[in-house]
Amino acid sequence: MHQFFGIIKTNTAHSEVHQNGINLVKNAYPTAFKNGRQFLSPKIDLVGDVYKAIHPNQSELYFCGELYPTAIGTLPDQQVADLLQQIETFGLHQTIASLNGRLLICYFNHKKNQIHVINDQMGIQQIFYHQTPGYLLFSSELKLLLKHPLCPNKIDWHQSLKRAIPFEVLNGEVNYTAWFKDVLLLKPGTDMMIHADSGQIQKQEYWDPYPQVGESKYQNAKAAMDDYMALLEDAVRIRIQDQDKAYSLLSGGLDSSIICAIAAQTKSLDSFSVITRTTMLEETTNICYQLAKDQGFSNTQFVIPMHKLEGEPEFWKKRIWHAESPTNHNDSM
Repeated sequence: MHQFFGIIKTNTAHSEVHQNGINLVKNAYPTAFKNGRQFLSPKIDLVGDVYKAIHPNQSELYFCGELYPTAIGTLPDQQVADLLQQIETFGLHQTIASLNGRLLICYFNHKKNQIHVINDQMGIQQIFYHQTPGYLLFSSELKLLLKHPLCPNKIDWHQSLKRAIPFEVLNGEVNYTAWFKDVLLLKPGTDMMIHADSGQIQKQEYWDPYPQVGESKYQNAKAAMDDYMALLEDAVRIRIQDQDKAYSLLSGGLDSSIICAIAAQTKSLDSFSVITRTTMLEETTNICYQLAKDQGFSNTQFVIPMHKLEGEPEFWKKRIWHAESPTNHNDSM
């Protein structure tokens, strides 16, 4: 997972505060920024797996993530330069909507004095953010955000306790508030535009997953299924392409089983299963073991005492912290 931490400054009076805050984050998590870059400017500070391109007197683009396949440029710096040129030619939203991959885009339009923070269509690249007077902090991982002195490090009990039961997969509720006070998660396919002087924020969804296309282009069920499988295989490849080995949770259900099987066809896979008293009675242990054996990947199983996790305060604190991880949606437990 690509790591980044950024600050958009609409109040530039205390530059030393910004630099000290960034150093605190980098020193607390040196591994995350070991091979990263650092860009400091009057309006945007950004560190991490980030690349930058500039259009003189017009715009600047910061990019973190991966595109699949690599259709523009050959090296990351050239890719970002090509991407900026496409934005200037075809427009910001049209260009970003056409990309396939996971990404953070930070685009500064100097003419309009607007800064755009954008994620990919499905929100694969998570962007947590916190706004305080004069500043917007954003990062790939919650713990990076909480380390900065301008971000409150307090659990928001009011919002957290209103959530649906976290292990009910089909509750239909999606939250974009984090478990921590005044920290939010950017909704997938969203352009968050910040006015560079006033700090006013406007959000716009730039991509519609359900466009009105009229009649179906598919002549039969097989054609639709072939397209579906191609998209699913592509999505799995995107998520594992930056690792030498793939890792996945495996519940023994249909969804995770298919994902693991596809991933194992691309590269070596280690899977992990969380076993409770209930799933042991459902023979999940044997299902996960047999699937891994048949498909040629490893499976490590952990027995978790859910009956204790649900009622003991100290366990609850640990659950909340570990839920906000770069590999899980902020509703995942």
